[in-house]
Amino acid sequence: FNLGDEGAVVLAGGLRGNKSLRHLYFDPNESNITDVGWAAFSKLSCDTSNVNNIYLSNHSIVNIGEYYQIVNTPLDIRE
Repeated sequence: FNLGDEGAVVLAGGLRGNKSLRHLYFDPNESNITDVGWAAFSKLSCDTSNVNNIYLSNHSIVNIGEYYQIVNTPLDIRE
């Protein structure tokens, strides 16, 4: 599944404000996501740029990335 940075940014933006998503699984090794895309997912879980964005962040998300091998998901967005 080749999501790429652009897809990651769009997906993270679309999920902004979603308070029920707990898991978003895909293979990070095949997604072609770089630091840019991971930063968008990081902001999804907690965007500290202002008070409103903190409120809109998804604080219930537990896992973004691979289901079985979470070691490939960057540390700053792991549970």
